[in-house]
Amino acid sequence: MKSDARSLLMVVLGLVLLTSMESSAIDVVVEDAAFTPVVTEGFTEEPWSPDAPTDSPLFQKAVVGPMHSAVGFLFFVDDEVFKAPSVRVISQTPAEGDVIDPSQTQDIMMLFMDGQASLGYGLHDLEEDNFEGVEFRVIHKCLRQGTAVIEASVLTYWVIDDEESVYDPTRQTRITWSWTKECARSDPIGSKAYRSGFRIGTTHALDDVVRTGATRFQYDPDTPAITVPVSEHSSSFFLSMEEGFGNQYHEGAIAVSSPDWLHVTVRGDASVPNVVTGFDVQELDIIYNCGPSASGAAKVTITLHLDLYGPISFSYLKHCGGVEKEGFYVSSSPEKAGDVVMDGSVVPEYNYEMPTHVTSEIEYMDSFYIHAEDLRSATSQPQEFGTPIVTVSPSGLMRPVLEGSASTAGSVGRAPKKLDIYYNCRQRGEGRVTVTIPVPMHTPVEFSWIKQCVRRQARDSVGFLSPNQLLVFLCVIVVSIGFGLWLMNRKKKQAQRQLLLSSQKMSMH
Repeated sequence: MKSDARSLLMVVLGLVLLTSMESSAIDVVVEDAAFTPVVTEGFTEEPWSPDAPTDSPLFQKAVVGPMHSAVGFLFFVDDEVFKAPSVRVISQTPAEGDVIDPSQTQDIMMLFMDGQASLGYGLHDLEEDNFEGVEFRVIHKCLRQGTAVIEASVLTYWVIDDEESVYDPTRQTRITWSWTKECARSDPIGSKAYRSGFRIGTTHALDDVVRTGATRFQYDPDTPAITVPVSEHSSSFFLSMEEGFGNQYHEGAIAVSSPDWLHVTVRGDASVPNVVTGFDVQELDIIYNCGPSASGAAKVTITLHLDLYGPISFSYLKHCGGVEKEGFYVSSSPEKAGDVVMDGSVVPEYNYEMPTHVTSEIEYMDSFYIHAEDLRSATSQPQEFGTPIVTVSPSGLMRPVLEGSASTAGSVGRAPKKLDIYYNCRQRGEGRVTVTIPVPMHTPVEFSWIKQCVRRQARDSVGFLSPNQLLVFLCVIVVSIGFGLWLMNRKKKQAQRQLLLSSQKMSMH
């Protein structure tokens, strides 16, 4: 028993030494339901290997089909840092019979990257919880029908001193993986191809505007039957994909009006280039500015471009009427009246085109105060306003939530109402945050600023161990149990020996 316990102790101590000598290389998995492995312990899995054949009947190369504009990956890092990844097209094959104008591009697709990992992963990121992985997404914007082989590459470095934030630039590993992307349209109906599964509705659950890529007759651009009354100062639409139809890249919605005395502003996640999926509905907000002298009905047309599929357009009518203008103020604190919006006009620091105000990464929320007061009149009347809309660019950086007495539509007078914005950062980076407050028959009140983000913590109150730390912890437990069993057995034998000696002494007397 004694020799067995010693052997067990030596084996466990050896495992502890092996696991603590050097951390494993980076792991990469596909961000899907199966978490398909791409890179394991720094080695690329065969279907994703750049050397894997693309036309072998005996081997299946990793393929991203025509129904997926984007493919997402998760990086799992332990004591490593890496530079910003790179992606490129290493070969392409146009579809048979795909003839285009020589003046047009010959490339099959364009590539974009987003997610925290697209910016690299530095020493400061190691301080954050990496339990859920670091997001990395590659977006394929198909320009022609055909196939292309895509290669992603990332250069990693070993960290040699966590406390001193030092990594060894000579100990580097380049990890490369590749896949085949297919670009193709669904079967055309007549002379136009429709994106199967693409939906737009007036609520999250409906597809009453666009169904399976085709505009419903009520929103036909030539004969729109839907009207928006004078009393409404904004409209919202919701983009999604039906389950099983992949995801779709779009370049951001465009809105125009005719006649042009109606000014329309596009906001929301769908107002910027984005990828529509089946599990995350995107909101598209249209804000109307009729102006004080506008009267009558104008046609509003919304258009989205879906790479290989022709643009999707839908239209409706918006009615306008004139009202007089009143003062509107937005402040960063009750003591700083109008330091964000003064009498309906945004101050330069919060200008949409080039905001200079910055909220640091340590702040998780901000508060604003709105009030209406017409200083030109002795009797100031309350001002109605619509539900504020928040837009983030780039869209995946954070998921802001608005709260407070000014977070829903209502009216405001001299007594200020509070608007709180909770950022809910999802990854490291910085982006522009825009709050748009619709005001009936007036230019919408809008202000923007820059928010710096760190990646959200995977858990707020519970700490989790990395795989290596967990293995070391388990080994320590095994060592403790083994040592305890050996000690108990030793004491038991000592007790038996003492009992035997005592009995022998008694027999001698």
